Amino acid sequence: PAPPPAPTAVPMPTYDTSESMGAFSVDGNTVTCTNAFCSVLYSLANRTGKVYMEYTRTGHFVASYVGVQRAPTKHGAYHDDDGGHDNGNGGKGVAFWRDGDGVELDGVNSLLIDLDAQTASLNGQEAKSIPGSGDLYLGVYDGTFAGPGSVTLNWGQEAFGKSKPSDAAAWCCEPAPAEAPTPVPTSAPPPAPT
Repeated sequence: PAPPPAPTAVPMPTYDTSESMGAFSVDGNTVTCTNAFCSVLYSLANRTGKVYMEYTRTGHFVASYVGVQRAPTKHGAYHDDDGGHDNGNGGKGVAFWRDGDGVELDGVNSLLIDLDAQTASLNGQEAKSIPGSGDLYLGVYDGTFAGPGSVTLNWGQEAFGKSKPSDAAAWCCEPAPAEAPTPVPTSAPPPAPT
């Protein structure tokens, strides 16, 4: 029988053009918000299990941060829903924007999203429950006039700077483990005549 097909890698994600908002640019894997208040959202639809990625950031800490949120309820120049400000996009979620949240302002940050448990964990800290229900998005945000800032995302297209948990998959570029082929029984050759 023919061997099973080789596993294919999950492609690099692109931002959701209908849900992302505000003034921003995306150059490869770097998101730059070019004016105050933006949300650049990457869909986690059709994913299960644990998804791992890393990022670095530049600029003011409120001008370049990430989170995981539900679908936004408002569109325009908005950042993450921060629980009561008029400039949030209305999508309930969790955000990591300052060193008090465990963010390494000048280093590599790791983000583990558990889609089954509906939690997100930054840099190995205790997981935060993602409030609400419905589709999930990774968000890159700017929530200040002190910007601009940028976030560079490593989905798995490059070697990670930290250790990926063994029970998690890189967001992309990593094929699913291949199944071992079923061995084909062979018969031994007949013994040589004596």
